[in-house]
Amino acid sequence: MVDVVVIVGPTAAGKSILAQRLAKKIDGEIISADATQVYRLLNIGTAKVMPSERIVPHYLIDIRDPDEQYSCGDFVRDAKNLCKKIARKGKTPIIVGGTIFYIYALVNGMPEEQEIDGRIKAFVEDVSREYGLPFIYKWLKVCDEKWAERIDKNDSYRIKRGFSFYLSRNIPYSSYLECIKRDEDFSFHLIGLSVERKKLDKMIEERVERMLKCGFVDEVEHILSLGYSASLPSLQSIGYKEIIMFLQGKIKKEELFPRICKATKNLAKRQMTWLRNKFHNITWLDAEAPDLVDKVVEAISPR
Repeated sequence: MVDVVVIVGPTAAGKSILAQRLAKKIDGEIISADATQVYRLLNIGTAKVMPSERIVPHYLIDIRDPDEQYSCGDFVRDAKNLCKKIARKGKTPIIVGGTIFYIYALVNGMPEEQEIDGRIKAFVEDVSREYGLPFIYKWLKVCDEKWAERIDKNDSYRIKRGFSFYLSRNIPYSSYLECIKRDEDFSFHLIGLSVERKKLDKMIEERVERMLKCGFVDEVEHILSLGYSASLPSLQSIGYKEIIMFLQGKIKKEELFPRICKATKNLAKRQMTWLRNKFHNITWLDAEAPDLVDKVVEAISPR
């Protein structure tokens, strides 16, 4: 059995920093569980640990172009293979990231992906083009409220996936995902970083301010200049979406900071709701504890 450390918590809580410090302490290597860090060119807005900053090997970062797809099923498959590969080297796999659904599927298991009739996919695409994504999302909430609550209202891929699945199978996608089996080849040790709400809000604001000062707008302009469509799912993630609206003249520059902060804080709330309600075996630790790494080592050590 492969022992795997999984670090979870709200965005901006310091998960990536802890992962590197822990990796040095226990001879580990890091697997990213972030649905946006898989994309090349999306650096500043994803808070990506750049190559020059990595003190241990990192995986599942910069593995897709912005117009390529990377699904939850892809992540589960890749993460399992990497965990086994890292363990064979005598090192400890450390999974860290804010895409909670990825981690949930990895830890609790995920059924085989079922192909959806191409005609239904085409129909949903046509409806989305004519009436807009909010229209599809509204109907998704009617036929599969649980799935709609799990995903962001702007996540076009997962909204269409859930609605198409229901039309194709006549059962909610969320119900299908509950028919899963846990993989007994892995033992997951979940560590959660806890931050007081007001303190986390301040940390988020400071991060967004740094991103904008470090050239976040220029990064988005560069991606678009390469010919990538502003409507790509990868560019609908937090920060990128708001900057594209600014570049298109839909909002003013002074609106960027408050809008990105608000969206990021809402994401943090959703992440914590998921973690509190869906996971029951997380060891929660104070993210600001001076001896945090030692506390993690103690928590994951055999009793």
